[in-house]
Amino acid sequence: MRVSTFVLACALLTLALPVAAENVPQLLNYQGKLTDPDGVAVQDSVYSIRFRLWTAGSGGTSVWDSTQSVQVTNGVFNVLLGPVELTFDQQYYLELTVGSDPPLPRHRLSTSPYSFYALRARSVDANAITTSMIQDGAVGNADLGNNSVTSVKIADGQVGTSDLADGAVTHRKTKAALWAPGVNTTGTGGCSCNSNSLPAQPGIADICSCSIFLDDASCVIVTAQGVGVVSVTGSTIISLDLQSELWIDTELVGFSLTGEIVFGTGSFGKKRNLSVTRAKCLGAGTHTVSWKGFYRDEYYSNAAANVESPTLIVHAVGN
Repeated sequence: MRVSTFVLACALLTLALPVAAENVPQLLNYQGKLTDPDGVAVQDSVYSIRFRLWTAGSGGTSVWDSTQSVQVTNGVFNVLLGPVELTFDQQYYLELTVGSDPPLPRHRLSTSPYSFYALRARSVDANAITTSMIQDGAVGNADLGNNSVTSVKIADGQVGTSDLADGAVTHRKTKAALWAPGVNTTGTGGCSCNSNSLPAQPGIADICSCSIFLDDASCVIVTAQGVGVVSVTGSTIISLDLQSELWIDTELVGFSLTGEIVFGTGSFGKKRNLSVTRAKCLGAGTHTVSWKGFYRDEYYSNAAANVESPTLIVHAVGN
């Protein structure tokens, strides 16, 4: 028995094609005619035909294998072979085996004319792809090579806070790392302040406190300020002052006094500004910055003190 090939056409989706072609069938359309050695068409019937694809005209490796029951009429048959999940980036040969007969000579697969156009998908001309052809968000981190995006490719102001991971920018990369009450704008750390009553000397209480972390050794500038409020109740003529102290870790680095405040008879409340600024160089790691306060009275009285609108700001300015 022999086979005459009428048409060999294919509709393929190879693994290399883009997602847009994912619904293209991975099938080969094959038509042929079975005849006896004298060229006479075989009898109409259903024949078992084994189809195999090989990497060579003889020998080689079988890369695909399928057996079908094929209806043959007047010797002519038509089959769809597949799915054929091959990339078709090399030459293949089709071999048929009818029933128990020996395999027929292999047919070399060829390309239909318009399939040559698909070769263009394997390469892109220089400057052929413009930005208007790329969908927004289609290019991700995995698509970019290491160090492929430089600073000159990023427009000023395009990188915002939401684009930066926590801890990605250290204080040395900023003009000044800032920690303010309840706000941590760069680096790691935070501050909290309160307006709680301050005790009489020798007592002392926190007005504000910050815990900051420096990535490496750096000098810091610390500014504390607020409005000291003192009041007395009674008829004794007294004098007192409000004192604040600035501490970094366990070291007293500065202090501020309201000055002597004199009260006459009756009940009074008076306010004085408090402000202290100091600079200090610190090593890398975690540090505690505290602003503390107390009041001093010359005579015993019913006095009270606190600080209104307290703020404590820490700038890391580098070495």
